[in-house]
Amino acid sequence: MGRLVLLFSLSAGALLAQRVPSSLDIDGRLDASNALWTSPIRLVTTLPETCIYGQSVYLTTAPLTKWLHVCTSTNTWTQQGVTQLPWGSIVDKPATFPPSVHSHLAVDLPATVLYSTGTYSNPAWLASLAGEKISGPVPAAEALAQDGTDCPTGQASRGIDTQGNATGCFVPDGGGGEGGTVTSIGLSAPAQFTVLGSPITASGILTMDWLPQNANTVLAGPTSGSPAAPGFRSLTAQDLPGTVLHSTGSYVNPAWLSSLDWSKISNRPLWMQYALLVGHTTSPNSLPSGFYQASEPDSNWPAGATSWWHLLTTRHNNPENNYAMQFAGSFFDQRFWARKTNGSDTTPWSEILTTALPAQINFGFGGDPATVIPNTTFNNVWRAHAHSATVTEVACWTDAGTVSLTIRRSDGTNMHSALTCSATGASTSTITTPGVAMGQGLGFVTASASTVKNLSVSIKYTRSY
Repeated sequence: MGRLVLLFSLSAGALLAQRVPSSLDIDGRLDASNALWTSPIRLVTTLPETCIYGQSVYLTTAPLTKWLHVCTSTNTWTQQGVTQLPWGSIVDKPATFPPSVHSHLAVDLPATVLYSTGTYSNPAWLASLAGEKISGPVPAAEALAQDGTDCPTGQASRGIDTQGNATGCFVPDGGGGEGGTVTSIGLSAPAQFTVLGSPITASGILTMDWLPQNANTVLAGPTSGSPAAPGFRSLTAQDLPGTVLHSTGSYVNPAWLSSLDWSKISNRPLWMQYALLVGHTTSPNSLPSGFYQASEPDSNWPAGATSWWHLLTTRHNNPENNYAMQFAGSFFDQRFWARKTNGSDTTPWSEILTTALPAQINFGFGGDPATVIPNTTFNNVWRAHAHSATVTEVACWTDAGTVSLTIRRSDGTNMHSALTCSATGASTSTITTPGVAMGQGLGFVTASASTVKNLSVSIKYTRSY
């Protein structure tokens, strides 16, 4: 029996001396309820670089409330516990705190607090002090200095002594002292003023007022010459800036307009100039110098001329060079021709125009509600018969879906890159090749018609001659 006990004791002692291997996996229950104490979490001063899910450590270099760290994923430590502790959660805190010497910043004090540790004489931080901020009665010495009550009647005080009594009494100038010599005071003024109450010999009030002036006069300096005192006069042209034109109404052939050069009339169409000349009689002597009107058109007029056409001729009065310029024009479509002649020799008429005329082409394509418009090669819609043109903008719309539209000249030149038309419309003002010569035509090409059944197109252009 004793042998058995000894063996048991040796076995128990061996168990107490044993150390757990570096790696021990336990399946089942581990009961340490009878242990004197346990230390299940490793103490570290820095977090290990690696960890596996579920490991825990105490980081002893962190604040106490931030010791516990748990590995929430591979090599990722997450701090556990309270990061901020509310004041109410602190127990056994003292009810009062012992005083200590410390300082406060200006931002710690409310804006209405003025902190001072002494008195200040004319303090630098006081920029100004309004009179109404000074309260209380005025000291006696200051009161005496203000009204001089200690001086005889009619005299004033130069100062006060330490007891508040007036000192240095004197008679002010004009104060009515016995030695005064002034017996009256008068006032004179420029001629445009009137003066009342002058002179004053005892007491009174001097008044000055404007004298009545003629209508439409102003107070101004001289109209010319050296500077002088101002007076009332009428305005002259020199009184107004050169850019001012004064008018109180409209004028028909105003008398003040002696002449107006033709070059002063801006934006005048060419036909207006010719119309003014045509309005004269056929007599050359009654026309402006160098112009006359032919009484009958000649056989060389442009083809298609009607009775609405007028012929004007301007001839140089030079015997050695008797050239003439002939013009034909219309008031209706503003078209004009011109040619130069020398005696019976004539040159062909050339069409001219000084202004471009805006115009617009509108057309539709398709329209069958059951048929999608086809992809086309070229559809001619317009030709410049009597004039050249410049395309300025192309706009298009569809009933539904989209279609690619290209406007093309009859010589095969595309006016712009393909324009995508849709139900919300499309427009391009970038016309890469805008010119259309006389005799050339315009057409269009469609592609990628999709579901479009109706296409509307508008082409804006300006005519030129």
